[in-house]
Amino acid sequence: MASASALGLSKARAEELINAMRAMIRKEGCPVHLHDDALQDAFVTALSKPNSVEQRIKDWNRFVAWMATLAKFAAMTTRNAEQRRRESDEPSDDTCAEGLGTSEPMKDFLALELLQKARLQLDPEDEALLEAHYVDEKTIQKIANERNLPWSTAKSRLDRVLRLLRVAMQSIVVSVVALVTKNARAQGARLARHVSHLLPHATHTACAITVTVACGVIVPGSAMATMVRQDALVSAPSASSETNSTASTVPSLPEEVAPEKRIGLDEPGAQWSAFTMKSTKIALCLQATVVPFGFLMASAMTELGCGGAEQHAPPPQEPDDYDPGGMDPYDMSCDRERARGNDCPTKAEWCASMGMRPARRGCQ
Repeated sequence: MASASALGLSKARAEELINAMRAMIRKEGCPVHLHDDALQDAFVTALSKPNSVEQRIKDWNRFVAWMATLAKFAAMTTRNAEQRRRESDEPSDDTCAEGLGTSEPMKDFLALELLQKARLQLDPEDEALLEAHYVDEKTIQKIANERNLPWSTAKSRLDRVLRLLRVAMQSIVVSVVALVTKNARAQGARLARHVSHLLPHATHTACAITVTVACGVIVPGSAMATMVRQDALVSAPSASSETNSTASTVPSLPEEVAPEKRIGLDEPGAQWSAFTMKSTKIALCLQATVVPFGFLMASAMTELGCGGAEQHAPPPQEPDDYDPGGMDPYDMSCDRERARGNDCPTKAEWCASMGMRPARRGCQ
């Protein structure tokens, strides 16, 4: 690095210094893509104090410790700036209030029904926290004051409820997709049996049907009727042949279909319950925080795919030599709990409280 060479260090000592500084940056939990920025800021700070560099560089261990301290504060500054940038990109309370104040009902009734079912799986305390923030329009600070909690604790609990809500919605989608896939496979097998019985009897008209096989289901793509000469078939009477030929070539009229019954939510005068109205307000405000319904369907279809509900691909595993950098969130949580004088739960219990499972770093 050019900054290290500006200090007049050899290549070996520059690498040793940079490795020590990177280790300190990772320990502070700075995002991986900002490690170089924090390292550069630390070197710039050191070069802006030439007198301090000249005094400390004579004692190598003292100089490395001083540079690691500069890297620590640079990592903290970079990490906090990134966190503030992300919070500024999130929708503000005014934006959420404007969305909650609309009088139009939610357009996606399927997503609304899914959200209502997912809310039934939450604990009463979690549901009360969700309603306090998104329905009663209370800020996180106000919720924390009412419950005598720090702001960070109230924020982490709200984030945990959102994660539980997302997991509940995904589980419902997976169960629905599994049922649809199972029924589609049964219909495809029944169609294949009927086709195998009908093909030997098709003597006058042969239909060339292209099919698409998707997850074991036979789907007709296009059909074209081609006449087949029957010079060799002379056993049947001519009158019967003409009757059968005429009957086979006459197209069948389309069946009359009864009109579908309108969904109750589409009726202009339909009255919604209080639970439905709360779910609608929560859904309108969570459009930017909870994964949209389309992404839930896409992830569920990808997970099941053509393997059905019984065949699941193994979860992706991180290679042993992969190090994403940064401190493990579990270790950071344990440090906070110990600082408060509380016992630290095991990693499995900590991940289970968020509806997740332990991973190499954090939960998944």
